[in-house]
Amino acid sequence: MARYKSIAIVAAVLTFGYALGHITTIAMLSGEADVLLFLRNTVGLVMGSGILWASMSVWAGRIAGPRLWRSTLAGTVIIFAMLAIHYAFGFLIGVFDNQVFSSNALWM
Repeated sequence: MARYKSIAIVAAVLTFGYALGHITTIAMLSGEADVLLFLRNTVGLVMGSGILWASMSVWAGRIAGPRLWRSTLAGTVIIFAMLAIHYAFGFLIGVFDNQVFSSNALWM
């Protein structure tokens, strides 16, 4: 289990950080908080990067071992888990509405 600890921490940082990166304030929209808007956009671009999320799948497959079925399963599970946690956390903090899962069903 110790070998999965590092990937779990990185996955949590990515999923929660990307959900927090969706938070927008009135000051950001009105142009009064340009630095905060810049940081939000930068965090969103980095933590929401497709290559970063895909690399998590590769990393999980590498940790799972040399068997093809275990690697494939680990890579698939981590991507879907990260996506579900991202949307659920975003819903809990009020960034997403209750239609978030159905409106993004195309991506799942």
